[in-house]
Amino acid sequence: MFSRLLSQVSGTRRPRYPSAILALEGPQYMDVLHIIPETRETEKFGMSHPSRSTFYCDGTKEVHREYLGSVVLYIGDGEDQTTLLDEISRRAIAYLNKHSEFASGKDANRTVQLIELAFRNVVCELLEQKKGRSPPRNAAQEYPIFIIQVDRPKPGSIMSLNLTSFPRTW
Repeated sequence: MFSRLLSQVSGTRRPRYPSAILALEGPQYMDVLHIIPETRETEKFGMSHPSRSTFYCDGTKEVHREYLGSVVLYIGDGEDQTTLLDEISRRAIAYLNKHSEFASGKDANRTVQLIELAFRNVVCELLEQKKGRSPPRNAAQEYPIFIIQVDRPKPGSIMSLNLTSFPRTW
């Protein structure tokens, strides 16, 4: 808290690291897919909805949100949020690997733009494929899908795996 006050008074700001995430929102939770710009690895995690409407996790803050559409999952056919995010991840990485700009990773802002473009294209393709199907009897509800531009406090993953509140039992 003191460091935040000191930085406000002195006018210095911590560097921010832009990124983009794909969020699949359920009624009580959000499943998140993040392609880490610095390492090109994927990070998937779920979180309960925070009390506020904007995304915030371990210092990562939402900058902008774009609604892409909604999907109805066929639970009886083995579709769920995890399999959908796995499919989006696989297709988005394949899309990004075709772009030499992504492979070089020299321009962080351009890399984030390419990740957003990959998410947008892949989700639009998947929604188009699912459009013609008849409504399932055993489907869950509709899940809205968003691209969320975020600022991270440090490069790398968003979700910290350091458990500080609970003792390790394994």
